[in-house]
Amino acid sequence: MTAARMPRAPKTEAERLRDAAAALAYLKDAPKHLVFTGPVGAGKTSIASGTAVLLARLGKRVLLVSMDPDMNLAELFNEPIGSSVTPIQSVPGLSALELNPRKTADLYRKKVLRPMKGFLSETTFAAITEQLFGTDTEEIACFDRFTALRTDPRIEGPFDHVILDTAPSAHTIRYLGIPAAWNQFFERRPDGQASIALTAGLGQSRALYDETLRTLKDPQSTRLILTATLSRGPIRETARLAEEYADAGLRNLSLVLNAEMEKASGEEGTLDAAVFRRQRQVLRSLPKALSALPRTVLPLQSRRAAGADALQGIFRWGTRPPEPKPTAWYPSTKTLATLVRELHDAGPGLILLVGKRSVGKTTLAAAIALRLAALGGDVHLVTTDPAALKASGIRDTVPGLEVTAVDPRKETGRYRALTLRTAGRSMKEDEKALLEEDLRGPWAEETAVFYAVSRYFREAETRFLVMDTAPEGHTLLLIDAADTYHRAAANRLGIERTFRTPLEFLQEPALTRAIFVTRAEPSALRETKFLKDDLRRAGIAPWAYIVNGSLAAAGPMSPILKTWAAAEEPLFTRVAANTRRYAVVPLESEKPIGAEQLLKLTEEEEPQTPED
Repeated sequence: MTAARMPRAPKTEAERLRDAAAALAYLKDAPKHLVFTGPVGAGKTSIASGTAVLLARLGKRVLLVSMDPDMNLAELFNEPIGSSVTPIQSVPGLSALELNPRKTADLYRKKVLRPMKGFLSETTFAAITEQLFGTDTEEIACFDRFTALRTDPRIEGPFDHVILDTAPSAHTIRYLGIPAAWNQFFERRPDGQASIALTAGLGQSRALYDETLRTLKDPQSTRLILTATLSRGPIRETARLAEEYADAGLRNLSLVLNAEMEKASGEEGTLDAAVFRRQRQVLRSLPKALSALPRTVLPLQSRRAAGADALQGIFRWGTRPPEPKPTAWYPSTKTLATLVRELHDAGPGLILLVGKRSVGKTTLAAAIALRLAALGGDVHLVTTDPAALKASGIRDTVPGLEVTAVDPRKETGRYRALTLRTAGRSMKEDEKALLEEDLRGPWAEETAVFYAVSRYFREAETRFLVMDTAPEGHTLLLIDAADTYHRAAANRLGIERTFRTPLEFLQEPALTRAIFVTRAEPSALRETKFLKDDLRRAGIAPWAYIVNGSLAAAGPMSPILKTWAAAEEPLFTRVAANTRRYAVVPLESEKPIGAEQLLKLTEEEEPQTPED
């Protein structure tokens, strides 16, 4: 006779909290500082906020610091939060503050420029001002604020954990570790332009910044948590970040993979089954830089988290709140085929696809180029993503289409070597080390690639020139400032100028059609707006927008994907309010490979409705 088992008592809230924390690999032996980083749209702020709530409810004293320009902690917690430490009323033990990097950088610029106004010529002052408009300045300014917080005993002392939702880049960490970065303030560069050190506005002593750098690199003090969604593009970008941080001396890394579909819903061949299968493939083939890291996989949620309970709920597996009822809504817009027809009817010119990494620019550029060639156009496709071009399976054997791949690594290597050979020739070793690190920053690759692709610009006067890359407005203005210097020198020598600069070419609306590529999710749209505003400073306006990878346009079957599809409605409303010319591309069940599949993206067809 077997003894009857007593029914197991339900777990207490404290036990559930401990179980949730134990399932998060990045919280094992967690150090004081937990710093999240990763591509746009990975969920860094939500995960960082959920982690802060979880630790606080486990009895820890936690400070959450947001440096993400795309997220608002006040919206997440439904409480007012500002730029000073604010206790979260709904979560005892948790405090938070927000440091908007763009506002912080603006204050930093004013601090640096104020003493110079009136002492420099207008041209020099304008050049110095533009140098301080890059993302490097944002990072230095936020690092300054973080150092002030970290070294303030009233702020750092009382907390068991300090959580940051955005990390400084590896480039900034390396840059601040070079002695020459602290020795220069204002100088005249070899090309004749005035230059100012990015560290010119740092208000603390250098010893405090060095201590902050040591804290970030100390595995007993800091853990860097790389966050990505389960898609190939974000995973590639995250692997690159992991390699760069390891090179900068940060080796206490952990990986969070967000928004996993826990099971396939839908029959084979449906979008839902394809998404599930693709995620499994990504998990099985993680890059070497990520595969060995401690890993946490978080489930796809049924809605965007808001409020302390919902933020903690992102760590629940298997049990979710009831699914909201999806709405029967479909993005009624022009198709990509309509947009390409307009491009064809406008005649030859430069078609420039603009957007952040991993939004599908190369695939869309290839599809547009193929359709223009099929319509009888003379087309040259220039891509700066050779790997994506190879994966797409297209060749320049298509009638009317020429294909050129520009390798950013090779072009950047040539640019760095030339700069070091010329500008670095007479430098001291520490100055040369600073120049070498400066040339590892994002502006150097943008500049090198832009010079490489701009050699083809003249072709756009007689044929369709399709490109999948564009530098930021800040980089264009810096390049144009150098061109202006050389033009002025030529004028002084009596040399007649008979050419347009690359920027002047891009500013010509009759020749250049800038198409902004984004995704139907809030952070991607915010990034697109910042990119658009930055390019407007360089005199380049958007011709059209493409919203890529839309769930609503793809028609998912599962309730959870239908809910996310319905959430796209207000995002499309925002796009439509800002432009009359845009297209929506559905999320594809399979990545289009080869000319035949790519051409299907631009096929003329009747728009679907929810009933279809």
